[in-house]
Amino acid sequence: MKNLTEISSALAKMYPELTNKKALNIVRSVFALTAQGLCEITPDSRDRVSIAGFGNFGVKRSNERIVKNIKTGEPVTVPAGVRITFKVSDELRKAVLSGDFKAVPPTAESEEAPAEAAPTTKKANKAAEQIDTSAIPDLNDL
Repeated sequence: MKNLTEISSALAKMYPELTNKKALNIVRSVFALTAQGLCEITPDSRDRVSIAGFGNFGVKRSNERIVKNIKTGEPVTVPAGVRITFKVSDELRKAVLSGDFKAVPPTAESEEAPAEAAPTTKKANKAAEQIDTSAIPDLNDL
């Protein structure tokens, strides 16, 4: 799988009750919520968008630095800015390095769990309240 369409097609195959269009909207929604979470993080905080078994996304401030132009050898100043970071989970790292990753659909026990767990900290509660999901389509309407 290399792109959004292939991921959504694989999701639709895993769950026959989903159409390709619904699966595509679900995948887009997941990435939109991840991006929205990153936009809400300030570079000076240690907040992260964490996806269990996949990794952590974060935002860091980068300092101004001087690098060399490869072609001319002249020094070039790279301005300070903000960058997105990603730290892969140990589980995913081991699976990729061993080449032994197998996608397993959720079990019946995990489907019975509530869709959204209640935040346990004030920080998590505040983050949960700030997410605006109005732009994400309701899956029942598709």
